[in-house]
Amino acid sequence: MLGRITSLVIAVVGLIVLAPLMAEIALAIKLESPGPVFVVQDRVDRRGRLFRLVKFRTTRAVRAPDGSEWVTDPWNRATRVGRWLRRYRLNDLPMLVNVIRGDMNFIDPREVWEVLFGRR
Repeated sequence: MLGRITSLVIAVVGLIVLAPLMAEIALAIKLESPGPVFVVQDRVDRRGRLFRLVKFRTTRAVRAPDGSEWVTDPWNRATRVGRWLRRYRLNDLPMLVNVIRGDMNFIDPREVWEVLFGRR
């Protein structure tokens, strides 16, 4: 419970403080290449439930004739803004929304337990 509350507080404060930076990133992505600002990926949490992970888009969309988007290495498809976002891990900032929604946490209760009681 304490871990969830801590994660929630960090995520809310983070979104408030980082909102101007995130708006600038979204604008840069939109100006550099066509397509959505965010990428939504299906992931599985530790309980086996599916959730949708949100990140800033860092690559150009490229489709093969067969419809596959995995035509080339994602690093080769990365936009200039995308490379910069990846280098500084800013493409992960929208995951704060996943923390607020309860899909993810900053603090894992097992980790806290191990740190407090030395069970490593």
